[in-house]
Amino acid sequence: MQNSVTAFHNISFFILVPALIITSGIAQNWHQNNAVYNSSGVPSLTFSAPRFADLDGDNDFDLILGGSNSPPVFLENIGSTTNPFFSETDFTTHDITALEADLCAIADLDGDGDPDLIAGGYTGLVYFRNTGNSTTPVFTRDTLLLSGLSTGNSPTPTIADINGDGAKDILIGQSENGAIKYFLNTGTSTAPAFSNGSAVSPGIDVGLYAYPELVDPDADGDWDLLIGRDDLNLYYYRNDGSAQNPIWVSHNSYCSGLAGNHYFTTPTMVDLNGNGILDLIFGHYGGPLKYYLNTGTGTTPVWTENTSVFGGNLDVGGASNPCLFDWDSDGDLDLISGFNMGELKYYRNVGNATGPAWEPAHSVFAAIEGESIYSSVAIGDLDNNGHPDLLMGFVNNVLKLYDNSGSQFVANSNHFNSLNIGWWLIPRFVDMDYDRDLDVVVGNDAGALHYFKNQGTANDANFVLIDGYFTGISGPSNTAPAMADYDNDGDLDILIGGISGSLKYYENSGTLGSPVWTENSALFTGVTVSQNAAPAFGDLDGDGDLDLTIGTYDGTFSYYENRNPVTAVDANPSNLPAQLTVTSVYPNPFNSSLTFSIIAAKSDQVTIDIFDLVGRNLYHLTTAVSPGNNSLITIALPATVASGIYLYQISESDYPSLKSTTGKIVYLK
Repeated sequence: MQNSVTAFHNISFFILVPALIITSGIAQNWHQNNAVYNSSGVPSLTFSAPRFADLDGDNDFDLILGGSNSPPVFLENIGSTTNPFFSETDFTTHDITALEADLCAIADLDGDGDPDLIAGGYTGLVYFRNTGNSTTPVFTRDTLLLSGLSTGNSPTPTIADINGDGAKDILIGQSENGAIKYFLNTGTSTAPAFSNGSAVSPGIDVGLYAYPELVDPDADGDWDLLIGRDDLNLYYYRNDGSAQNPIWVSHNSYCSGLAGNHYFTTPTMVDLNGNGILDLIFGHYGGPLKYYLNTGTGTTPVWTENTSVFGGNLDVGGASNPCLFDWDSDGDLDLISGFNMGELKYYRNVGNATGPAWEPAHSVFAAIEGESIYSSVAIGDLDNNGHPDLLMGFVNNVLKLYDNSGSQFVANSNHFNSLNIGWWLIPRFVDMDYDRDLDVVVGNDAGALHYFKNQGTANDANFVLIDGYFTGISGPSNTAPAMADYDNDGDLDILIGGISGSLKYYENSGTLGSPVWTENSALFTGVTVSQNAAPAFGDLDGDGDLDLTIGTYDGTFSYYENRNPVTAVDANPSNLPAQLTVTSVYPNPFNSSLTFSIIAAKSDQVTIDIFDLVGRNLYHLTTAVSPGNNSLITIALPATVASGIYLYQISESDYPSLKSTTGKIVYLK
């Protein structure tokens, strides 16, 4: 496939900035595809709190997912009773706000045959009556039923008939002391009523931030208690009384060890695989749901983790800051991210260059000690030894360079000492001046950008801070930059995210040496981001253009596929000069060598560059040709290049302003 596009920039070795193939004046078509970083379809919410109920009357369990920073998410089970799969299908209607709904409890409180909802959050308990039906729920706010109840701050509700009188009661956990209490229903099964006078305190207190759920895993007809809290444990209280008079006795060995290193756990139990035995699922501060199958019995459980139903959701914990780079040199892009704890997370792409699949491999960077918290990373080969180095930024006005010898990372103190460029530093490697070595651009907490020009070489870097280069750019706090030549004019433009939850794009309408930054608010319309948006570009679908990955404060990643046509089109084609033409590329796929058949328009020389999917220049050649005549040029890639999909760019050496020709090649060793 051949496409007439503006040149990818000639950048040295491991560089992270290919040109984004977009024509000025043509609207970008960004298509959000959540499955790239979340194959389960279930979002990862901070302080995630799952509850299950059959909301649409199809006899399987749907998911209601609460969290601390968003309204509850309703996910329909579009799988089956034995093989669930959850999807946000908008099958419910509600006006529940984020402040109201850290956790939602579901039950038919008014006995009309459809599920109602009680939300617990900052505002206390709020009742939402189902004014729809058992297949199409509509949750409508009722301000009377629970008004005046003394619930404390951010109560966490669960609903069941605790005293066996046929009317459903409300049990809550309390945040300020970890105590449990419940309100008996003094009304009826169809006309519920609750008051502070009906409150019962069973004497259970797990410490702080109790997240209780009434469950009956032993199927003895009475309600046991499963409780999470802010520590690393789950607490189980077996009902040794009766269905009419519960006596809860600690029996923590029932689920000991399952919470691992997860804080603020919110457990529930449900039979998702249809075998008649309740399994255990919990949310937590970090977000992704944990699911444990009970392969034993209800009274003697054997817990086995299941990662297929809720797995595949990439979440670093907080403040994800992505960098796309082919770390393992297998021809596809991997994902390396900083995060709020100050270290690095690494997700190896075990799919391919056109369809990624992720496998955690964090131990690769285990030897990297975070200098502080809220880390970010840029990756590039600064010494040209074939091993990519790391430049990390932190919240405390520190940039730290790690040289990669191939066997270890060694801190390099020769660069970026005695900084005074602000806090929350986010660095990016880029060849800003097109001199084939790596420069550094850094965003900071105040919304400013700083440019460190490499006045050394591709083998021996020497960074000098250039003042005023980004004059005219006003970024959000915690500015996170991404660079590429978006408008195809031969210089780099910049996309920035930050704390504001928006993206800002500035075109360079000047020159490399004297940039003039002009904001363009149209190009990324339709891309939705949230707090601390951190953009990164890379071709994850192998179609030859750059897609957009965005990190967020909650630690997850979102993906926007670039669906704009790859071929650049000038607003007035008659103004374009004759173009270089590639008449054939063969063989393709190729093994040892590849031949280009080229007709140059004007120049006596052409330049051939081969890039990987993130823009690293793996091969560079300038060779003589005869303008207007067909020329055959054969190349062979270095032995270190792995099998995979690559991009070629061919340009006329003496006329760099002319549009160049690019396309895809497939290398098979």
